[in-house]
Amino acid sequence: MSDGVSEAAKKSSPRSKHGTETLPMILAMRPLFMLPLWPWVQRLDSDLVTRPPNVQKTCEATQSFIFPLLHSKMPVWCTACARACAFMVKVHGANAKVLFRQARLSYISGMKMCAPSFARLMGVMLCLGALSCAFPVPSTAQTEIQALEFPYFTLRNRTGSDDPSDFYGGERSDLKAGACRVEELGLGVLAPLADMAPNFLREELLRVQTVEEADLGAILDRLEGTVGARGPALYVHGYYISFEKGCRRAALLQQSADLGGRFLWFSWPSNGAVAYYTHDEADLYWSLPDIADTIINLEQRFGSGTVDVMGHSLGARGVVLALAEVAIRHPDIQLGHVVLLAPDMDFAIFERMLPRFRPIAKSITVYVTSGDRPLALSAQLHGCSRLGETGNDVSRLAGVEVIDLSDLPSEGPTGHLYHIYSRAVGEDLRRLLHAGERADARQGLVAQGENLWRLRPATNE
Repeated sequence: MSDGVSEAAKKSSPRSKHGTETLPMILAMRPLFMLPLWPWVQRLDSDLVTRPPNVQKTCEATQSFIFPLLHSKMPVWCTACARACAFMVKVHGANAKVLFRQARLSYISGMKMCAPSFARLMGVMLCLGALSCAFPVPSTAQTEIQALEFPYFTLRNRTGSDDPSDFYGGERSDLKAGACRVEELGLGVLAPLADMAPNFLREELLRVQTVEEADLGAILDRLEGTVGARGPALYVHGYYISFEKGCRRAALLQQSADLGGRFLWFSWPSNGAVAYYTHDEADLYWSLPDIADTIINLEQRFGSGTVDVMGHSLGARGVVLALAEVAIRHPDIQLGHVVLLAPDMDFAIFERMLPRFRPIAKSITVYVTSGDRPLALSAQLHGCSRLGETGNDVSRLAGVEVIDLSDLPSEGPTGHLYHIYSRAVGEDLRRLLHAGERADARQGLVAQGENLWRLRPATNE
């Protein structure tokens, strides 16, 4: 960024308080310790969803199990690592058992010698060795994120922190713009182990390197120079998304759908806390006028029929409501493709609102699946089926193309993030948003009805 960039707003990743990048590297490796526990996580998560409806207890139970493993400080995730290795001993035998014993002794001895950092480092390194004994050599065919940069609009407050991952908070504020740079953590000799990680864990190996604020006009000028003939693709995230997590997932979506140069991320002030769902709903509704204004301004600047709009989960609900406002204020406006990914919205409400905004979009595509656990919880909470679930009578949604992903293999514990984890979904999005192909022309889609298609997995998935 050059024009309109505030130098005071440029933030780079701070170095570890230990003076090296070793500690951040190890912290980023936390999710890899869950690999041997993955079948157990799936079973537990399935049990949680099928219990009698008690959303608060379900959320608390899920949080108490999963989030300490992914987001806790060192003592907890070292314990998680130990549990993973103990599980692995039963499956993979003596080599893992020896390394696990060494890791455990190193950790305990180091703690007794009042050198906890050294102990944890040695314990982690040995447990990683145990993991490497347990898994085969990874395929090198997987596409890697090295560094991605993209523009954003946000309604979040500045925190005043020097850490780019904590540059914005979850409070409401005025509209701001800038560019976010996301990079893969350099893991050195541990990189082969990272390559073995499932897609949903690889997200944890990304970090926000820089956040540079800029004038809204400067951001649009820059976007105008990179979008090409297709125009921009605006993306609105969902619930339980901090700015840092949103940056990482936005980078994955940009890569997955091949939206480089076109991608614009809109970050509304989600609190980034699992227990704040209703608070996030209120913050989303508060953000609707700015989302609508952004869509209108993009169409006026980049031209009729060139602005694609995407929304995920609760963000998809925001997109629908914003489009309804846009249609009322500017009934002659013409947008490009509208894509609703795992939309957390009442199906019947969407059906009633559809005629209001359907005329202003070139196409409307809704992605659904039968294995979306957060949407199942949302349906229990609201008492009504969600648009992103299967089982709804989608034939009533005239002019909407519905893509059922139920045949695809699971890419994560929730089934809710297929837009960033599934290659098949990424390729389908690329054909829609980049090539402009409709559902009846896209490879891998099998018609199930007048406006319903199933996406079949490729032979190598």
